[in-house]
Amino acid sequence: MARQFLKALLWGNSIALCWTWGLGLFFSVQIALHFGLVGLLSFAIPNALGLVFFGILTQTIANRYPTARDFERHFFKTSETLKFIFLLYQVVAVSLTFFAIFKYLFIPMGVNMGLAALIMVGASFLLGQQFNIARIKWTHLAMSVGIAASIIALLHSLDSYIAMNNAREGFGAPHMPAKSWSYVGFLIPMIVGLFVGPWLDLQQWQRAVQIHREQTSLRLSWFLGAIIFFCILIFHGTLALNVLGSTADGPLAAGVNGLFHAKEYVANFLFDGSHTVGTVFRVAYVVFIFLCIISTLDSGYIALKWYQTELVRKSEHIIFTLVPEAIFRSPEVIMLLCVGISAVALALGFELEYFMSFYASFFVGYAIVFLFRSTYKPQFTNFAQTTLFSVAAFSLGLFGIGYFENAWYFMVLGAVVPAVQGIVTISSRVVVDDLQKALPRPDSRDEVPLPSVSGKAAQLAVVALENAISRLNPKAAEQLKDVLHNKIEPTAAQALATVLNTISPATMDGSAIVARPLDADADVEHARGHFEGKWFRYTFMATYQDTNSVGNVYFGMYPLWVGKVREMFFQACMPNFDLKKTSFFILTRSFEHKFNLEAKEFDIVTVMIRVEGFNRKFVTLEHQILNQARQILGKGKQILMFVSSKDYALVDLPAEVKTAFLPYTP
Repeated sequence: MARQFLKALLWGNSIALCWTWGLGLFFSVQIALHFGLVGLLSFAIPNALGLVFFGILTQTIANRYPTARDFERHFFKTSETLKFIFLLYQVVAVSLTFFAIFKYLFIPMGVNMGLAALIMVGASFLLGQQFNIARIKWTHLAMSVGIAASIIALLHSLDSYIAMNNAREGFGAPHMPAKSWSYVGFLIPMIVGLFVGPWLDLQQWQRAVQIHREQTSLRLSWFLGAIIFFCILIFHGTLALNVLGSTADGPLAAGVNGLFHAKEYVANFLFDGSHTVGTVFRVAYVVFIFLCIISTLDSGYIALKWYQTELVRKSEHIIFTLVPEAIFRSPEVIMLLCVGISAVALALGFELEYFMSFYASFFVGYAIVFLFRSTYKPQFTNFAQTTLFSVAAFSLGLFGIGYFENAWYFMVLGAVVPAVQGIVTISSRVVVDDLQKALPRPDSRDEVPLPSVSGKAAQLAVVALENAISRLNPKAAEQLKDVLHNKIEPTAAQALATVLNTISPATMDGSAIVARPLDADADVEHARGHFEGKWFRYTFMATYQDTNSVGNVYFGMYPLWVGKVREMFFQACMPNFDLKKTSFFILTRSFEHKFNLEAKEFDIVTVMIRVEGFNRKFVTLEHQILNQARQILGKGKQILMFVSSKDYALVDLPAEVKTAFLPYTP
């Protein structure tokens, strides 16, 4: 028990330090000097609760998977359609962290910005490269010792300054009382943004996977991390309030353009030369800020490397044939981009709130959707990306108007609108999923065909069918019941009831339900397979020829079936293709298949194939193999390439292939 607690404490410390980025570290000073201790607590508490909430739910998710690798796959699968948002989230976080330490520490110190950038970039790259996620908790332990020592030195130096200068003790008067509408304008976005903030942070997810791999409690780790992080924020905020109280500067004044900016207040106090502070005070503050910031940047480096490596591994984009993959795997490019963004922001006179607005508005809807997807419904993939982005951009604009015009209600709307949109997106998608369960569609974008309805819905469907049959004339009703044998599945019962209710009883007699024998054309159509929506389907019966000595279908038969149906798919798409006259050949670049269930002799098997997508060089086909119960026996994908029929040189996607495949591409 003690060992587990110590491991959780080590990870909790790393969680706290990686979350102590520029936003939390310097905005704690801003909000404290703006609204006093009430404002500081309003910022620190939602921050800490957001971490606790993340730890509780990720523990629930992790418990569903026997291994950390399965948990990791779950994250990558559920985040796949939001990969741009995850990368953007990380870019903004790292950019504002560089920006914050440059603007609110190094500029007040008078340090050359080029040298400061070299120090921060070099330190973060070195630590990120030398220490992986499994070892980073030890480097963060060493950093936390340095942070604790700097905090003790800062408290002692502040007491010494007050005693030497006969300054008064206690907190100074904030810029504005907490009982104001301006406070509400900050409070609501902070609560909304900080509570869901960790869900799009790669650093938190990478730690969740590693902690699960080490069989340590995620709940306890994030609970301890939240406590440590809360203490760091409270210390930095109250330090600023105490410095304000000990000086004779008087009430704080508004900054640029009438807006209040005081994030560099402590640094100005230490380095502007107007106060008699000692060297220890200055050094301790620089060490405190530097270690808090560098522990975020090295975590960002490692998290980006982890995520980029997975993205490159799964991607078949044509760009990887032109540019070395190592460039896309390396986080150095993104980190340097972040330094460039921070440099431009400094030149344009930005403030930390300009970056913060993304987390208070833009990312909120995405975070809520991903929270729901990752915890409750992993197959929740169909949502309107354009709508989410449009609402996110609109919300960002609302927040910006409210901030610059001191209109608190616009700031609140900037946070509330994307939150409501996220909830509406979830609710509407759940309704659509429930409707799809009633009548599964072969061309659905869901990876697994939806199961039949059950429970109360099944009972209602059967009752509806019985009522529909009772409307028919007695002879037709009796024959229909004999055909069904009371074994029809609920989805079919519901569909059949709908159809029968549209039929006039007088027009239906017993002959209406007698099936006509198949003719030659129907036999040919069945033999060739057919399209249902985007999917090409072919159904057959597995026989003893397909099985092994155990009695189940031999594993090698599944790729064989897929290959056969693929050729039938080609023939259906390109009926005029002539192998003797063609200028290109179609080759298989890769094939993968995941086995889910076994098939046995005399099982009815359906193989489904469709085009997943294509680029300038390659076509990706996905396939699913189902049994008669519509259960997934296996699924996978294959990548096709095209070569010249003359010299077998790789060629671009032929126009006739693109034309033939385009109608069957989602």
